[in-house]
Amino acid sequence: MSTPFGLFIDLIVTLKNHQVLFSVPKKRVRSAVERNALKRKMREAYRLHKHFLLPGTEVYLSVAYLYIGRDRSCSYNMIEKSLVGTLHYLNALYGSKDDTVL
Repeated sequence: MSTPFGLFIDLIVTLKNHQVLFSVPKKRVRSAVERNALKRKMREAYRLHKHFLLPGTEVYLSVAYLYIGRDRSCSYNMIEKSLVGTLHYLNALYGSKDDTVL
């Protein structure tokens, strides 16, 4: 199963916290009601799992999630699973290489 998200990442040194953008293009999902429902599901999944994103580091990211799925009414479980996977990916990519705690 592939992820329904396109992920754009920018590492900005001057940030004091993470910035996250959720976008569902009108070209993919024509109905505004369905676009807003997808964005609500994406925001809720991020809110519940944002603690996975680089805990205990001073690295802050600007992240954009772009919905590229073909399914107009994607289930919350699929969105949550994909978003948690991308958070773990970002943690592995930008996380601390040193596992010791000072």
